[in-house]
Amino acid sequence: MNRFARLRRSIVSSQGDQSNDVKIESNSVEDIRNNEINNEGRHNLDQELDDCEKEISTLDGVEDKSDDSGENEKFHLTLDQVKRRNSSFTWLIQSSSFVNGIYSQSKPPDSFSVYSSGSSTIHSEVVQVVDNCSLSGIHDAVDAARDSGSRWKSTSKTERRRVLLDWIHEIIKHELDLCCISALESGISVYEAHKEFQSVLDALLKSLRAESSDSIQLSQPLGIVGILIPWNISISNVLIEVFISLMHGNTVILHPSYLTPLFILALARLAQEAHVPNGVFNVIASTNRNSVVSALSQRPEVRMISFYGSLMDARTLVRHSAIHLQRVSTQIHGLVPCIVFEDADLTHVVDHIMQTRLFKNAGQSWSSMNRIFVEECAHDRLLSHLLVRIERLLSADSRGGFCGKLIDQNAIENARRLVADAVSEGAVCMLGGDVKESSVEEFQPTLITGVDDEMAIAREHTLAPIVAISVFNREDEVVARSSSFTDGSAAFVFTLDLEKAHRVASKMSYNAVGINTTNVLESIVQVQSAFCAAKYQSFKLVSSAK
Repeated sequence: MNRFARLRRSIVSSQGDQSNDVKIESNSVEDIRNNEINNEGRHNLDQELDDCEKEISTLDGVEDKSDDSGENEKFHLTLDQVKRRNSSFTWLIQSSSFVNGIYSQSKPPDSFSVYSSGSSTIHSEVVQVVDNCSLSGIHDAVDAARDSGSRWKSTSKTERRRVLLDWIHEIIKHELDLCCISALESGISVYEAHKEFQSVLDALLKSLRAESSDSIQLSQPLGIVGILIPWNISISNVLIEVFISLMHGNTVILHPSYLTPLFILALARLAQEAHVPNGVFNVIASTNRNSVVSALSQRPEVRMISFYGSLMDARTLVRHSAIHLQRVSTQIHGLVPCIVFEDADLTHVVDHIMQTRLFKNAGQSWSSMNRIFVEECAHDRLLSHLLVRIERLLSADSRGGFCGKLIDQNAIENARRLVADAVSEGAVCMLGGDVKESSVEEFQPTLITGVDDEMAIAREHTLAPIVAISVFNREDEVVARSSSFTDGSAAFVFTLDLEKAHRVASKMSYNAVGINTTNVLESIVQVQSAFCAAKYQSFKLVSSAK
């Protein structure tokens, strides 16, 4: 039996009556504890989840050893192959906002086009035309979330877990289609999207686990939660924000970027398939983020707005939210530094730079390293390694698709601007620096050295396959320079001296710091999961067993 089907069966069988929920009106905390411990169905659920986690761990081990064979082979698709198989996921691509369990039928005064990643104004390729949600449509979403909120809040925790697990089952069943849609609109490779799905799966299952029987947890949902996300946010962040918020009894209004709304609207279609109650999960498709923020902040029923994006947009959100003292959670686009000391294994370092700065969605990932600091005595050696590897990419241009396409023409022009500015300020462009001759939609892998802290390429989030190298001489110097950035989601330190690595990492304010690795997605997922579990509840009491 499929592991998700087995889990679903276990949850349904353990559902019983409402006694699975912790009830504040119970006679005593001890009574609550006894009820929880004596609930056999709940313990069965815990056991099933334990078995599932072991099974996933085993499968992950197999995948690591045979990465390009078997089940994973179907995820190794180029963008052209994705386009050729689009008939298989056309039913998931929607053209309007998702409000109160249905896609909007009323036609707004305008619409917007979603383009295939990398499409320019000359070589445009429209994937879907999406209705631009009107102001009344945004308020309809708030009304729907409010009306369904009391029912969802009073639903037992076990039943909420059952509904969400059904939704996860639909997501897993259609994972390849979702990966293809994400690749089509954002430019991420299908296989990278698949790896993000795999990373978040364990975290979601653990979050759906029944409360441990040796503690009592009483929590109160906030109510309606608005979630605003950018186009290049990771799949794991989106799923964690949505599922943990819903698991704790909140209802959600999600506003994706107008550049990449199709993946989120497809998730909503799968929510329909899983029979998620109407109004519990809503999606607003709009090109005007300010109007969405303004509308949500005007409604006191919206108790929290979670935001990912720029510092300027975050300031606007905070000003609007002050009207009704709404909670605000922000994660700002931060610059992700990478520090390479002279004793680092440079071959290993180059492998990770190539993977995160060039191959992973063409350097457009939320957590892609943005600035590389190299100790001066190791600079020339690292540069020679990078030159060999990047020249190999450029010489094999006929194969195409090495780094992927940038999101749109504006991204291409911005990459050109950053390179030109750096060169004019004294930096040296060793390789690349413009679009590929064989494709005006792909930016060449680019290597720039001699970057200083005042250049735009050092201060802005570089969403392109550009490796920008800066030199440092002292440990305290590089810690200060890297810490001057707006906090990002991750940082990386490469050195064989672990004492030095931990010393540097302890001084850096990031969600995760990778030491001799950039594979910190799992750690970021764990941090994000714990953070969301705390922020989406308004009250929590923990009583230890005696």
